[in-house]
Amino acid sequence: MSKRPRESGRARFYHDVQLRGPIPQRLVFYPEVSAAPSEALIEAALAWTAEDDMSPGSLAAAESFHRFDWLPILAGAGDDGPEAIRQLTAFWLEQHGRFSPATWRATLCAPRVIRMLCHMDLLTSGMDGPMRAMILDSTARQARHLSRFLRRGKDKQRLPVVVARTLASLCLPEDRQIGTTDTPRLGQYLRPLAEGELPASWRHVNVALQEADDLFILSEAFDIRRLSAPPELDEALKVARLYIGGFLTGEGGMVQMPGRYAPDKAALHRIDPMIRPESAILLERMGYASLRDGDTLFMADLGKDQDLAGTGGIALTTGRTPLIVSCGAPSPAAIGIVDRMAAWADALNTPAAASGFDIPALAPASHVRPSAQEMSLSWSSRRGTIQRKFELSESEHQLSVEEQIPTEKLDLRLHIGAGQAKLDEHGGVDIALDQGAGARLTIDGAKTQIEESVSAWPDGRIEKLYQIVMSPCGPAVRWRIKWGQ
Repeated sequence: MSKRPRESGRARFYHDVQLRGPIPQRLVFYPEVSAAPSEALIEAALAWTAEDDMSPGSLAAAESFHRFDWLPILAGAGDDGPEAIRQLTAFWLEQHGRFSPATWRATLCAPRVIRMLCHMDLLTSGMDGPMRAMILDSTARQARHLSRFLRRGKDKQRLPVVVARTLASLCLPEDRQIGTTDTPRLGQYLRPLAEGELPASWRHVNVALQEADDLFILSEAFDIRRLSAPPELDEALKVARLYIGGFLTGEGGMVQMPGRYAPDKAALHRIDPMIRPESAILLERMGYASLRDGDTLFMADLGKDQDLAGTGGIALTTGRTPLIVSCGAPSPAAIGIVDRMAAWADALNTPAAASGFDIPALAPASHVRPSAQEMSLSWSSRRGTIQRKFELSESEHQLSVEEQIPTEKLDLRLHIGAGQAKLDEHGGVDIALDQGAGARLTIDGAKTQIEESVSAWPDGRIEKLYQIVMSPCGPAVRWRIKWGQ
């Protein structure tokens, strides 16, 4: 028999012993979070707890299970929520309540601790004494585990870990704290973000929003405990609010970029993103270029070396009305909880799902901005160089685009917001959107057809859309979308 399993078991045993410590009897601070999960996710989560075997059936479901993605969903499930929470919590504690390298990975443990702390009243409500003690003991053990990770870990993405670890210290009673709040170390981890260096994971705005919301909860915890947070915490929150604000129109609208999904509205309300000209600088650092005019926002995905999935994709939103979108992606919670979402996840991250080029991959784009409302982009690909010039005019309610593309076939795709699209006899497209708005697309230099499309939402719904496919007749295509006044 190989020695590796015995060594692994021994390591787990000693690590688990080292996590022992005083068991807190209560929390002195309950972070208050509000959520409004959709009926689709609530029904899927409740159905999960009704199964005889609640073991996750896929890798995505397992990760969602261990992150406790189900907890804020079931917290909004009304009268059925508490019992479902008790069942899943008891099952998780029985199977995974003690240390295991797989289920206690920092990327799973940190969000799990934050969610447990934010919903501790629901986790312990109706539990008997031994189960209540087991929940609090597990929370404390996980906090100690995150402390060990911070001392020994080499992973650069440790911001969620230090936030979870600090929040646990602020929530536990004075005589049962897991160490101290370690304010200097928190400031050290927050300093790069406070200075405008965004984590690589924040290229996905939904990740940025979740982690910014965690920072906001942490800030409130310091205030309620009447302790001084490091100044870097407020500065980091300002940077997060600026970055997320770069995706918003200011009228309740948000651009829908490739591979991204609609945000948590409750988290958006809590952190109150700022829409400022400085946002454009942060966006460019993360591989996005934008044009903003009034309440209209246009954005293009320039691509990043480590993330080229959405390169070339564009989006256009005016006020609350999405005119050009990408197909989005189901949220990790939806992928893990709603079975059919796992199959959609990969499909909705392909180039054809973006409003852009029907091409497998592009290098990151170079771009120049002649004026506040003009932008020229250039991509290199195996098929040649692609150049695009965008001009946004809010006063004329239009986006004008000039395309220079390789002469071989290279379709351009535009996915429109929910509504109807109809070709007219002149080769243009009339667009009637569900919000009651209308738009017209005119094209020069390409043959046009309309195909079906879909869009994914965080709650696991897939909605029918339409896409306009432009097949170039030569190396140059010009098109313009003009919306109703």
